[in-house]
Amino acid sequence: MKIMLSNASVDAFYEQIYKQIAAMIMNGRIKPDVMLPSIRKLAVDLGVSVITVKKAYERLELNGFINTMAGKGCFAAKLNPEQIENSRRKMMEKDIKQIVNNAKKFGINIEELNEMIWEEHIKED
Repeated sequence: MKIMLSNASVDAFYEQIYKQIAAMIMNGRIKPDVMLPSIRKLAVDLGVSVITVKKAYERLELNGFINTMAGKGCFAAKLNPEQIENSRRKMMEKDIKQIVNNAKKFGINIEELNEMIWEEHIKED
């Protein structure tokens, strides 16, 4: 499982871990019932504290992405299409709200913002 953490991100490390694992589960890169790395192992691999990974795993479990079995570990949950769509939408809405707030702060109007988004999207394709 490849997770990239960035000090430049507005998201805390636990949030970055949460988002990346949730995305891997939603897009099928982590299949249902597959065991995730232990909290301790992932913390060592990422160079973060156990508390950081524990917080990410707790959020993943709270939001239905993983199931924790005492003494056995954490496993990817089987999500139905409606759960996936709701989760994707919720995560994107939070990011969009941040983008819109930043645009307002910097005086960028909706047309400029739309242009910036689509220019970036076209570069990615």
